[in-house]
Amino acid sequence: MRLTEHPVLRFERGREVTIYFKGQPIRAYEGETIATALHAAGIRVLNYSANEKRPRGLFCAIGKCSSCLMVVNGIPNVRTCITLVEDGMRIEPQHGKARLPGEAKPPEFKEAKVVRADIVIIGGGPAGLMAAIHAADAGASVVLLDENPMLGGQLVKQTHKFFGKRE
Repeated sequence: MRLTEHPVLRFERGREVTIYFKGQPIRAYEGETIATALHAAGIRVLNYSANEKRPRGLFCAIGKCSSCLMVVNGIPNVRTCITLVEDGMRIEPQHGKARLPGEAKPPEFKEAKVVRADIVIIGGGPAGLMAAIHAADAGASVVLLDENPMLGGQLVKQTHKFFGKRE
């Protein structure tokens, strides 16, 4: 099951792509995370605990816990709740502690970009957003950095409590 509307936020569904979970094709959409696509397909178990081998599913959905760690394209410990789908991805549940495959290569990084600002704010949650707004209002040039693809932090999951419904 996928959301088609949100009471406050607006979103556009991306292009349909196919990912593979344990070899089986799963329909996904560009712009959604791996965990979201798996959840929409009815897949609730993402990995198994290291000691007791208990099943684990989606928990924090912001990349801060280990419940969504999976093997993606042969690379273990991928945080699937914040990793966006790509056409053709191969996903497997992770069983306990991960081991890097012998042929694993480090990821390729993009060239660094030099950006100048009066103030750099790290963290795009509610406090970081307010700090950026106030600094900009005071005339400072501001760079706001966040590790997630969307600003708002936990606020994104709680919009209805703060803003009511979109009407």
